Amino acid sequence: MTIKGPLALFFAQYMNFEYNPAGSATDEFYRLCDLRDWDKNDPQKEIAKQGFQDALTLQFNNSYGTDVDDLTKWQALCAKLGVDPIPESLYACREVRKILQPDPLN
Repeated sequence: MTIKGPLALFFAQYMNFEYNPAGSATDEFYRLCDLRDWDKNDPQKEIAKQGFQDALTLQFNNSYGTDVDDLTKWQALCAKLGVDPIPESLYACREVRKILQPDPLN
């Protein structure tokens, strides 16, 4: 079995846990927590949570890049999120982000 991607590498370090890459990454993390019987304030859970967040960021960056001005990557993200029609401009893509993730200060 070939391990691919930062999330798969993160989950592979936990014996007896079979990561399902088709599932929600967050659901998989909570499933791991349940398997390990980690309580909310368990220090091991906090360490794992930081590793998970790092892996999730790397996975996103691998998929969509880090160039905030790359229209093609923004359009790929919109497609993944089911936005239809796919925006044709960088500005329109960024507006979709605002709708999906509103500014908490507004």
